[in-house]
Amino acid sequence: MSKTVKLSEILKKYSDLVTHFSGPEDCEIIKPCAMEAPQTKSIVYISKNEFIKPCIENGVSVIVIPETLKEFIPENSPLTVLIAPNTHVAMALINSTFFPTTEAPTEFDSHSIHPTAVISVKANIANNVIIGPNVVIEEEVNIESGVKISANTTIRHHSHIGTNTIIGANTVIEPYVKIASDVILHSQVLIGHHCELGEKCIIQSQSTIGSEGYGYATDKQNKHYHKPHYGRVILHERVEIGAGVLVDRGAYLDSVIGEGTKVDNYCHLGHNLKIGKNCLITAGMITAGSVTIGDNCIFAGRVIVNGHISITDNVIVGPLAGISNSITKPGQYGGYPLQSYKESIKTTATLRHLTQLVKDVRKLKKHND
Repeated sequence: MSKTVKLSEILKKYSDLVTHFSGPEDCEIIKPCAMEAPQTKSIVYISKNEFIKPCIENGVSVIVIPETLKEFIPENSPLTVLIAPNTHVAMALINSTFFPTTEAPTEFDSHSIHPTAVISVKANIANNVIIGPNVVIEEEVNIESGVKISANTTIRHHSHIGTNTIIGANTVIEPYVKIASDVILHSQVLIGHHCELGEKCIIQSQSTIGSEGYGYATDKQNKHYHKPHYGRVILHERVEIGAGVLVDRGAYLDSVIGEGTKVDNYCHLGHNLKIGKNCLITAGMITAGSVTIGDNCIFAGRVIVNGHISITDNVIVGPLAGISNSITKPGQYGGYPLQSYKESIKTTATLRHLTQLVKDVRKLKKHND
């Protein structure tokens, strides 16, 4: 994040996201920073007026504020002030575009394709591709323009890598995988055979997309035999998968995660799963197999979902909840057994008094006897 960005570039790119309110329009920015710790020549996104003065004192270049805070900007302030209807969305898009955290691989010792890379003569490699040391690319692999592949990565036969995709070190892409354009795979990712990733997907380190599902047949002697899984995992556009996530492929049908859904770290998503669009799944969620989840759902940390159930659209589930039956009505839920979220809070508050309650009931029972 050492490059300098001109404010004019931001205003041109995101004229529908931010508007200039006051201050110089020719300023330069070197990085974003927290409103609690403003730094020179930075851009800061502010939600409370008490952070405006420290930004002025510390030489911040640009602040982005909601309409409600513009009355707190002093006259003749040296700050450049932008107004955004949603400062969080402005932060996400401006920072992602102009100050990305992912560093793409560059030429190694002036080699765009390192001499230690092993590439099949039957592979199709476009121009403007960077391939790092010890990369293995098998036959009938198609790699489009602008792809950057870090060291020690293996891409198995008949796979397709779309334009401008970035692949981190020590990643494995199994046969017949289809990866669309502008995808980011961080280091140590495994993409299982026949899986598909849509445009602008992001997979964090040590995640597996397309692991074998947990399915066994048991005979009369209680011996267990694994059932092969032939389905794929399909991630639609703009799906993001955190670190240490396992997404199982389907037994015969595909496991599918819908457009714009974001999955946090350390989640396990079982075979034959169907997740809708724009869901938020936070850390530690575990689902059994054949779960169907609708659009726009939010799951707090460490939610557990039983197999073969459905959850409708627009459901919010609180932390540590257990879902054992289908949810058919939109709303907020929590606890185990699952209740409305308000009732689950009351239940949780009651639990701390349960021991005393039992003692009191025993006393009453003894008195009545």
